[in-house]
Amino acid sequence: MLVKSQSDIHRDIFSDFKKQIALLDPVAFAENYLTIDGRPFDMTGNGWKFMGDLYRDVAAQASSPTARPTVILKGRQVGATILAAVLSLYFTSSGVYGNKSGSSPMRILHAFPTLGIMSKYARDKLATIIQDSQEGYISKRLLKNDPVYGKGALDDTMTEKTFMGFNKLRVDSVGRDASRTRGLSVDGVFFDEIQDMTQEAVENCLRILTSAQYGPPMQGVQLFFGTPKNTGSYFYTIWEASDQRYYQLRCLDCNEGFFLYTIGSEEWRNIWVSGHDVKCPACGHVQHKVDAIEAGEWVPTRKIDPKTGETPRFVGYHMNVLLNPRYTKEQVLDYDPQINPSRSEKAWKNETLGEFFSGGSETLSWEEIEKYGMDRTRNLSRGIKDISDKTVVMGIDWGGKDYSADGDSTMGQSYTAISILSIDKRGVYTVENAWRLPKNDFTYKVEVIQELFRRFKVQACAADWFYGQDVVTHMQSSLNYGAKFLGCINSGTLASTITYKPKELRVVLNKDMMVEELFALVRKEKFKFPVKDQRSFEQIRWLMKHMTSMEMRNVQRNGNIIRRYEKGSIPNDGLMSSLYAVVAYKFLATNGFKGVENNKKSGGRPPGPILGFVPGMH
Repeated sequence: MLVKSQSDIHRDIFSDFKKQIALLDPVAFAENYLTIDGRPFDMTGNGWKFMGDLYRDVAAQASSPTARPTVILKGRQVGATILAAVLSLYFTSSGVYGNKSGSSPMRILHAFPTLGIMSKYARDKLATIIQDSQEGYISKRLLKNDPVYGKGALDDTMTEKTFMGFNKLRVDSVGRDASRTRGLSVDGVFFDEIQDMTQEAVENCLRILTSAQYGPPMQGVQLFFGTPKNTGSYFYTIWEASDQRYYQLRCLDCNEGFFLYTIGSEEWRNIWVSGHDVKCPACGHVQHKVDAIEAGEWVPTRKIDPKTGETPRFVGYHMNVLLNPRYTKEQVLDYDPQINPSRSEKAWKNETLGEFFSGGSETLSWEEIEKYGMDRTRNLSRGIKDISDKTVVMGIDWGGKDYSADGDSTMGQSYTAISILSIDKRGVYTVENAWRLPKNDFTYKVEVIQELFRRFKVQACAADWFYGQDVVTHMQSSLNYGAKFLGCINSGTLASTITYKPKELRVVLNKDMMVEELFALVRKEKFKFPVKDQRSFEQIRWLMKHMTSMEMRNVQRNGNIIRRYEKGSIPNDGLMSSLYAVVAYKFLATNGFKGVENNKKSGGRPPGPILGFVPGMH
């Protein structure tokens, strides 16, 4: 039997003591008890100090009655969701808070825009962090393992965990209006992917903080973070009301501080020399970026809100991929459209630099859909019995991939999307329902299309020709749909919006003009997405997001400036299927594009509030 020496025993006692002290610091908590991707969590001395300082600043909100909410404006690949996961576990499982510490239990809500994103996070991120914690520390801290109180504890779910001290962590979706969070009472809310949340949902959700036991009275701990999209958004408004902190590196030679990056400045291209080396603007000393980060600090650039003349409402942090110590300058520049023309300007601004994009005001924004496009009086339908008061059309955009529940989390994926629209006597287009197909084999697509024609009494359909020639031809000829099933060819050179070739049953359209027309319909409140209840909102949200996917650039042709709309970093299949449905309606309304008004029905009441569903479809 191996007997420990006195020095070994003292060393173990000291090590345990250090770990207990470490629980007071969220960074030390993460490094001592968590793992990331199976490796120990390490944020010390390796260029992640900017993130470690942010961890501590957010955690400090809980103990300050005058703390301000925190907003993080970020690019991709900076670890913000991991930050929220670590902090939520720090608050609930470290033992610093809750009955066992002699204080009130800490209750945290980690909120996402939709149930799909929330479920994926709970399953793939949170569960993994809990299961893979060092020596199972987090799992052991669950209330069910408490020797006194654990016997009667309810089983935890994937999205709700109760820890010793009766601390609770809940993961949920705010949806359209945060109706799912009504009745909750929490001490802190982390709004993840805030750029995709409605203002109504966020403001309703904040009401569950009125009884918060930590942070400022009736405000609790608030953290908003996301990747920016367009200026003028709700997220943009929050950021503009913050003190806008940037991380200032420090020169190891002259001890002067300098910003690697601030919004709107191109100076970083000169400061970041190459590889991992940065040059001090004051003395010219070249040093490793990690060393300069480790000596740096967060510095607010706006101490007074210019609109109110008072202290900014929010503490704001800006960070992007330029701060990530793993990337070289050359790897970052590969995403720059000035260097790599295949890259997107909007993605470069939003996702790499973490800036709001103002150059594409002609594209459709989420805020415009929320303001002009959401119909809160009805839900999606599963079929239409009576078409005497409306015209019903279908649009299809073919894709090469099968859709799965996690589909939109992968940028640039392409699925077969189907939209069914009804048009009333006022000329208002309403999305009756829309789907992405889980299978793309020929027989399945034909069977689904026939079922939808029957169930919704579709009067005309238009579909992409190039990627669906087999199905389009089969529907037109073998199944005798004829002109009720049009093939569409996109052309960027067409002078008019649409031309029709009746012998081929094909439409040639100028996609850019049609996209502008579709955006105009939304802005004129002539294109509606039914979102009366939470289920309809969750089901149709993907289509609304696809409507915001396009990016605009100007090209010169024959001395004229022409707008071109191109797919951005998220899929646009839903937008294109809706666009083709509009083409189908135009075909009916003009008697085959002959300029004769036809088939415009009158009057009517929309179908009742029932959720659309087709077996095997999502």
